[in-house]
Amino acid sequence: MLPLALEIAQRYHNSAHRGLHGATPASMWNTLNGAAVTSRLPDTPEAEWQFLLQFLPVARRTIQADGLTLFYIRYWHPIFSAWRLDRRTVMVRYHPEDLSRIFVSIPGKEFIDVRFADLRHPPISLWEQRSVVRYLRGQGQKLISEAMMFHAIEEQRRLVTQAQRNTRGAKHRASRTDRHAPLKTSHPDPVTSDPSSASDPVDYSKPAPAYDAEQW
Repeated sequence: MLPLALEIAQRYHNSAHRGLHGATPASMWNTLNGAAVTSRLPDTPEAEWQFLLQFLPVARRTIQADGLTLFYIRYWHPIFSAWRLDRRTVMVRYHPEDLSRIFVSIPGKEFIDVRFADLRHPPISLWEQRSVVRYLRGQGQKLISEAMMFHAIEEQRRLVTQAQRNTRGAKHRASRTDRHAPLKTSHPDPVTSDPSSASDPVDYSKPAPAYDAEQW
């Protein structure tokens, strides 16, 4: 969704449009509304982030005694101590590429940044989370815990890292072998490859044979 937001807010609105006789959608909007030309996106990092936050995927959760759970992962923020008393329902926005932080809000309030309850966990993506859940299901696991899921993710990452090291090592050994290999030539050895070299030695006591060219 983030690339879509940038595509609309930055490129499309500020590109010449054939249906507007070469004008941009942004300039036409300003003309029709009598507004001054302004930046299409907020010009401060914080304002820009708040704008893009609205395009992140949404989920709704209820604050439990141990915090908030999303994708089998428990999240915690000090304000949850008050919200869990009435089991407050909250809106959650998350970034699929980084589940180490989510953004939580109640009606009429700003979003707050919420992190893993167990800060020892490494950041993971939604793709990794779904992949490892499918793997665990395939292994016959019916009840998936947070600890089980992160253990499987770390093991998969270890295997990928080891495979990458093995590949780099094999390429390095192959390049060293190529550098030290003797040069090969396609030209035959005149001593060992010429069939005439294996014939009887010449007897110089006999007269030289005459060839046609010498008899003319």
